[in-house]
Amino acid sequence: MTSRAVGRTFARLHVVQIDSVNVLSRSHYLPFFSRLGNYDRSILHAMAGRSPRRMMEYWAHEASFIRPEHFQDLLLWQNRAWVGAAHLEHGLREDMANRILDTLATGRPMTAAQLTAHLGHQEDRQHDNWGWNWNLVKRVLEHLFEEGLVTAASRTEQFERRYTLTSRVLPSGLPAVIPRAGALPDGGSELSTAAMDRLIDAAAQAHGIGSIRCFADYFRTPVKAAAASIDRLVAAGRLEPSRCVVGTGPCTGTRRPVFPGPPRAVPCSARLIHWSLSVEGSRSCSASITGSRSTRLRRNASSGITCCPSSFGTQWSRA
Repeated sequence: MTSRAVGRTFARLHVVQIDSVNVLSRSHYLPFFSRLGNYDRSILHAMAGRSPRRMMEYWAHEASFIRPEHFQDLLLWQNRAWVGAAHLEHGLREDMANRILDTLATGRPMTAAQLTAHLGHQEDRQHDNWGWNWNLVKRVLEHLFEEGLVTAASRTEQFERRYTLTSRVLPSGLPAVIPRAGALPDGGSELSTAAMDRLIDAAAQAHGIGSIRCFADYFRTPVKAAAASIDRLVAAGRLEPSRCVVGTGPCTGTRRPVFPGPPRAVPCSARLIHWSLSVEGSRSCSASITGSRSTRLRRNASSGITCCPSSFGTQWSRA
């Protein structure tokens, strides 16, 4: 499998969720296997860790690899203040942030542990959280990550981020980054409106077919703003509405707007694919399909398949 094929696949997906859990394989490796079969995972490492980067890390559906051209749009719409140090005392946070930024501006990419040692920060380790028990350096790093000022230059073998300034990771030729000014619950400016339209258009490209909530949740954007964006994209001829009736099968639900697109073939090397689908009324379905050259299913970028065809109400698709 060539790097060009892997790159084309990611270009169609736009975003791949990251998860440090490693029971079977880390989650960002799986969507490529479900589409391409066996491939060299070092291709993804190069795409995310070497210039010019074809993927970078930021918040999308969750922590994700995104296409660099989506960074500015996501920066305007994402709000994950709970993750970092937004609630710390302002002076304490800003002092540490300035020290971190000065260090990264003049040095190599570092992990949180390396930065902690370099800055000489000492802190009694907390054990009051079952999972994350971050020290001040790590919390401020995640705050700077959310603000778009730092990102991951690469990952270690233990899957730790090596942090660097975002300006060093973004490929040349992209517009200058406009700093975020907090969450945008409903948009309201030309800048945020255009950003939402680009994100929803990308979600529609990746899904092929989906409801308003499907497209909104693809990059974890507000439903109200996503619905307004879909209206604009329909008016512009980028999307078209259609209506499918929920049929019999493993899924049940109600009628709702959908936007359908062409199905894609499953590679014969991807023999077993599982999916789950949430439908109105909090019902869900799950099933598995053995793929073959003749099997054609609609796909979801994060999990591999959108849903079983009998489950749709009314949805939207690329025109």
